[in-house]
Amino acid sequence: MLLSDLIPSRGYYDVLEAVTILRKMTARRLEAIFAGYFLSSTADPVPTSPEKAEARFHEHVAENDLQDIVCYVGPGVGKVKCRLLETGDFPLLLTKYFIEGQPAAIIAAMAYGCVVISTDY
Repeated sequence: MLLSDLIPSRGYYDVLEAVTILRKMTARRLEAIFAGYFLSSTADPVPTSPEKAEARFHEHVAENDLQDIVCYVGPGVGKVKCRLLETGDFPLLLTKYFIEGQPAAIIAAMAYGCVVISTDY
């Protein structure tokens, strides 16, 4: 599960690519849930609009036949966020965002007792 602003430097596309690789390597049941706003950042190597980033995400899912294991649920706020944190196995935040502080996504996940997988950035 990825529950954060969907900015390339915060690693959402890396997670999507990892899911693509895992799909090809294993027959195990996988489910990847993405929740957050698609946003742009000048910190990204190739800044793009949120609309283009979301379109690229959905194109990648379709081109790699991931519709049955990748789910984008939208912003992931309020009750949706709570449900995801209560039922998800582990949140991912593979950030390399240049102004990353203490991500609220990690604090929220820890408050729900989740094991968080993140970078040391």
